Amino acid sequence: MSLALGLADARVWRTSELLEAIAARHEGGEVAAGELLLQLGDRSYGLLLLMLAVLSIVPNVPGFSGIVGLALMAITAQLVVGRRVPWLPRFLQRRRLPVAKLHRAIGVAVRTLRWIERWCRPRFSLLVSTTAERIYGVVVLYLALLIALPIPVVGNIPPAIAITTLAFGLLEKDGIVVLAGLGLSLVAAAVTLTAGVAAANGLAATLAAFLG
Repeated sequence: MSLALGLADARVWRTSELLEAIAARHEGGEVAAGELLLQLGDRSYGLLLLMLAVLSIVPNVPGFSGIVGLALMAITAQLVVGRRVPWLPRFLQRRRLPVAKLHRAIGVAVRTLRWIERWCRPRFSLLVSTTAERIYGVVVLYLALLIALPIPVVGNIPPAIAITTLAFGLLEKDGIVVLAGLGLSLVAAAVTLTAGVAAANGLAATLAAFLG
């Protein structure tokens, strides 16, 4: 496999292969975050969405989901308008990562991805075309808004699971997984909105009782 990581070449690789090639290209010292995004190409959207969505699933401090939701919206908006790779503020692009830590992180990611890649594979290419990905970006924007809202009980977990599934589908160019993610998106929207309405009604009742 060539290590000349052209963006066009990277599209035909499995995500685990691409990450291994990136790790092999960097043997020591540090690497800038912006350089990594360029080497990942359009796969960088799926990885960033996946990482942020997983952060929304695990328990965290109050208010953290709002920050993650805003970050998801900022990244997904760029997918919708058709940017090849996500734009990050200059201080983040220039942030240098120790290559030793990068290798460890990629090792964990590759083991996870290889397990997933046993079931995911490139198929139904029409569903993962560039135009289709921009449409999915609109769906993720809506889900990210739900994550950012302070909805109690179920909160951000259902939309985060839906985004995680969509991200895997986009990473592996698997139209079937993308369709599953879209189905989960509908379920997540219904569950989260129902919880939000219930919470709003409960708050209104509490205020009415307090003021009455």
